[in-house]
Amino acid sequence: MTTHEINWGKCIEVCSDGAKAMSGKVRGVVALIKNVAKNCNSTHCILQRYALVTKRISATFKSVLDEAVKIINFIKSKPLQSRIFKAMCEDMGSLHTTLLLHTEVRWLSRGQMLVRIFQLRMELMAYFIGHKFELSDRLNNMACLSTLAYLADIFRKLNELCLALQGKQVNILQAKDKLVAFSRKLQYWISAVKQNNFECFQTLSDFLEESEVDLDMEIRDGIKTHLSSLQQSLGDYFPNLENQDNYWVQNPFKIKEKPKDFIPWIKNMIELISDTQLEAKFRTVSLTIFWSDVFDEYPNLAKQAIRILLPFATTYLCEAGFSKYVATKTKYRNKLDAAPDMRIQLSNLTPNFKRIMESKKQVHPSH
Repeated sequence: MTTHEINWGKCIEVCSDGAKAMSGKVRGVVALIKNVAKNCNSTHCILQRYALVTKRISATFKSVLDEAVKIINFIKSKPLQSRIFKAMCEDMGSLHTTLLLHTEVRWLSRGQMLVRIFQLRMELMAYFIGHKFELSDRLNNMACLSTLAYLADIFRKLNELCLALQGKQVNILQAKDKLVAFSRKLQYWISAVKQNNFECFQTLSDFLEESEVDLDMEIRDGIKTHLSSLQQSLGDYFPNLENQDNYWVQNPFKIKEKPKDFIPWIKNMIELISDTQLEAKFRTVSLTIFWSDVFDEYPNLAKQAIRILLPFATTYLCEAGFSKYVATKTKYRNKLDAAPDMRIQLSNLTPNFKRIMESKKQVHPSH
């Protein structure tokens, strides 16, 4: 900020991951920024809070998840066992031939890992016939398999929402809408489970239909409890999700009642929502472009709308930069100056390699 002479007054909000080094009240980065940027607010990254929501899980379900990880590690820990399992899957004509690893940091792998191990459960049962393993009997246990099928479904749904919250163009209003939709889905799933309807969990539903058995009452109650805890946790980390104060930014042409604290701009709002050409344009462009284009005609409205849309909803850009850096500067390239490569990888521009190569001169005639 100092090097490029950027005015701290332009900093209106800071999005952090909630770590103590960032959010400390005295020496945290956010506190230091607020000392020089008096009008700055701070928010906790939506992706980080969402990851904390998914951590809440019962001891029974957690044990099934841990056992699935142990089964995968048993096979993946030794290359010979992995090759034998791959050859067996190929002989059996399986859709997949390898298991996926689970890591606690990259929690998105939970859903993918659980789906894969459930798809390969028959191959695993055949593999463990000739191998002594303490958890091999779990693959014959209907209760464990039913729980595993449910966990595969729910974590796949959690993964889909997490991916929807990522991206360069996601703003805080879009993220809020997706969270509201997921909260309503949780309520619907809870009511469906109470009626023994598991069609919303495709893997579990197919497994019960294939096995021609009914789900154990204890597992059903566990599913209902887990969904309820997810809904409660979502409300704890994202309070006031149903708040509609900023709805006028998302769709000013469908306002039914006056927003709070909107008296100074009510005349401009009436003029804007009465403009049919602007309404047609609103349907074809993004929110950011729309409010930027009407800035000259309705500066007060546009300024307030942009101030709502401008703050980062997540730390996605930072996390993407870290991922590119880790992939670029490995232990085999530890002396590499990664800055030029990072600029290329994080840029939206695609290099014209043909033009670059044509500008090069051939130094040695034999090459």
